[in-house]
Amino acid sequence: MEWFSPLSVLAFLVTELLLPDSIAGGVLSALAAVSNGVRLIGWYTKRIWSVPLLWVLHVGYAWIVAGFLLKALGSFGVVPPQFTIHAFTVGGIGVLTLGMMARVSLGHTGRPLRISTSMTLAFILINLAAILRGIIPILFQQWLPPLVALSGSLWIAAFTIFLGIFTPVLTQSRANGRPG
Repeated sequence: MEWFSPLSVLAFLVTELLLPDSIAGGVLSALAAVSNGVRLIGWYTKRIWSVPLLWVLHVGYAWIVAGFLLKALGSFGVVPPQFTIHAFTVGGIGVLTLGMMARVSLGHTGRPLRISTSMTLAFILINLAAILRGIIPILFQQWLPPLVALSGSLWIAAFTIFLGIFTPVLTQSRANGRPG
């Protein structure tokens, strides 16, 4: 799976570039969803849930799997195709970006890889934003405008929490006194 999963994504990307929104792209998207889902399951251990800096990355990767699944379902007309991108963007990109920024900010400033309850809340908020934008509109299209507004508000709140916590971290000297 470690080599097949990235290859399935690459095959999907090439097909989507050459034959956008095609059945072939849908099949390859389903293949990418399954292979990356199997890969994610292979990494799973119950212990991730006790480490927010770890579970946020697993959940972010799960959003990518969900994005591929939704893209495949959209290709076959099961879900409206216009809603499939948001699992990738708000979920995959948003969640992974926030999680990696927190992790890297701590590591590169010589601080312990532990976060506050407030940052855990930010991780929860960004995932709720992804659910409200990436999943709920598929089921309740008539609620799209308020869902987009609420999702955007949660996204902003999550990144605002990050800024509040990490601005001092990123503007002060490294905690361990090393250069950099």
